[in-house]
Amino acid sequence: MAGNAGKSGQDPRTTLELLLSQQPKTYEEIARDFGVLARKMGEDATLTARHLRRLASGQRSGVNPVTRRVLQMMFGKPLEELLSPWDGTLVAGSTPSGLVISTGHPTADKELINVAAQRARRFALTTGQTDLTPEAMEQVHADVRRLAMEYPQRPLSELLPDMIEAQDTIYTLLERQRRPGQARQLL
Repeated sequence: MAGNAGKSGQDPRTTLELLLSQQPKTYEEIARDFGVLARKMGEDATLTARHLRRLASGQRSGVNPVTRRVLQMMFGKPLEELLSPWDGTLVAGSTPSGLVISTGHPTADKELINVAAQRARRFALTTGQTDLTPEAMEQVHADVRRLAMEYPQRPLSELLPDMIEAQDTIYTLLERQRRPGQARQLL
């Protein structure tokens, strides 16, 4: 599709379509930007131009949690707001100017804070150092303890992303050369 994303000569159908129409990029370019942002966030996510087009037009509304987090970070709005029918209240030119610190929506803000915290934790635990610091080892233990405490109280579907993240971090730490005592602590 040539030209700006969302430019079809008709009123935008969703808030996302309005925001995309204000971008001086094609759907393909925006989908590539999505991939770049996902990698910066430490997320394993891709989005095709076709899927983005369907989301923007309102033909599709379901996305996985990773895609949700990246889209919310990319546009600084909760996914529900992005996919809601456009009500004409946004002013032209209100395109986001990069990453947003706060969305003004507590749920989206909490998700953005969680993404940032996970990225910082992953960086601190998996940087190039050979030996784990006592603080890093304590962080791994604290993450596992928190998951163990929350497991009986929250649905597995809510905990699964954090469980997978903890598992991935532990495997990454085990794959590196460690002193035997550190490896035993991780197991």
